[in-house]
Amino acid sequence: MNGVAGVPVAPVYNFEQAFNDPQVIERGMKVRARHGSGNDMDMIASPIKLSDTPITEYKAPPQLGQHTNEVLKEVLDWMRRPSPRCGPGRRFEAPPAGTPAMRRCVRQAEGLPEEAHG
Repeated sequence: MNGVAGVPVAPVYNFEQAFNDPQVIERGMKVRARHGSGNDMDMIASPIKLSDTPITEYKAPPQLGQHTNEVLKEVLDWMRRPSPRCGPGRRFEAPPAGTPAMRRCVRQAEGLPEEAHG
């Protein structure tokens, strides 16, 4: 569609409107995936449609903090750098994301000096 002065425009849809759009339905762009909460959720399918190798499995996005410990263990080498000041279990459990305790633990795991206070 073209708007004023030939500038391309398109409608802005909410999820319900987007999933009911005739083109979305025709292209099979609505898929369902099981979320970590145990509920199924509607998601937008890949726009790339390959006849020989179609995408047949979709995964819902993770829940907040779902992979925090795995990331700390792999990326930050968490298991080899235990600290008595980090996490409830003092070794492998991460403090809540975004907290000063988490920032301190990340800095320790990366071998960075502690932040100056005040």
